[in-house]
Amino acid sequence: MSPSNRSVRDPRPETADPADGAGLEVRGLRVSIGSGGNSVDLIDGVDLSLAPGRRLALVGESGSGKSLTATALMGLVDYPLRSKADVLRLGGVDLARLSPQQWRKVRGPLVSMVQQDPLTALSPVFSAGSQVAEAARSRTRDRKQAWAQAIERMREVGIPDPAIRANDYPHQLSGGLRQRVAIAMALASEPSLMIADEPTTALDVTVQAQIIELLRTLSEQRGMSVVFITHDLGIVPGFAHELAVMYAGRIVETGAADTVLSVPRHPYTHALIASQPGLDPSSPKRRLPTIPGSPPLAKARPPGCPFAPRCPLALEICTKAVPELRLVDERLVACHRAEEAPELLGAPA
Repeated sequence: MSPSNRSVRDPRPETADPADGAGLEVRGLRVSIGSGGNSVDLIDGVDLSLAPGRRLALVGESGSGKSLTATALMGLVDYPLRSKADVLRLGGVDLARLSPQQWRKVRGPLVSMVQQDPLTALSPVFSAGSQVAEAARSRTRDRKQAWAQAIERMREVGIPDPAIRANDYPHQLSGGLRQRVAIAMALASEPSLMIADEPTTALDVTVQAQIIELLRTLSEQRGMSVVFITHDLGIVPGFAHELAVMYAGRIVETGAADTVLSVPRHPYTHALIASQPGLDPSSPKRRLPTIPGSPPLAKARPPGCPFAPRCPLALEICTKAVPELRLVDERLVACHRAEEAPELLGAPA
């Protein structure tokens, strides 16, 4: 088992500290498979903090552990996987101590999730309205009242003629409308935290922008926290307050989104930003840089920093010692060379 990248308790960035106890606080979250000497940590000591009403973007390559982290936060990790955490608290509720039966009572009213593909997340044999109403029944057992709330939630997420469209089945709706139904389902139980797992992946650019704006507006109107999982760093500015960069099952850099994006201090964060296509047509054309190699498999992570084999700044210490998350320039970063990385790497193009 590799060493934890659990951060030093103090100091932490003020923007990520739910001091009033009502936000999300995660310490030492692990998801493992296997047992004994064959145990492998897929998620290796993740720490996250998010104050009430704030929005956090969780980014990283495919296979970095973003969706599995979200699954663990929802209490949905099941055999053969195992999940545990030193601290897993939301809204004053100690989620780490909940039984499966207790989880069923808080999942929805406390934390809800918007899946990546609404066509597979929604049942094809029930109408859109009935599925939203079923989610609303976590708040009321009255079927008529739940149906009325479903119509209101569908109206709230911008579905036209919600009383009519509530009778449609998922296959009768466009991709954008299906995603709005999925968001309405997540809202129906009035959660404190919404986890959105790449909810814009299958949508065209215009609809993507509408969904992002919808989530931002709902978060502000309801005071609802949002964890937004995405590959697209272009979504982060203007939406997320905080940014957490994940690699090989660990958080490697986290802090205020504007701070991290403007001067990344982890070489992986720098590489992700540099590989994003620019949207300014007046900027000079260039070949987008790529990150050499591939993320390591969980059972074959190298000793030391897992990014070292792909890192242009790797030193001998990087191949031997796992860097702990530590406070550098108003963010937490897990890199032995965090102080000098911006100067050595230059500004992301």
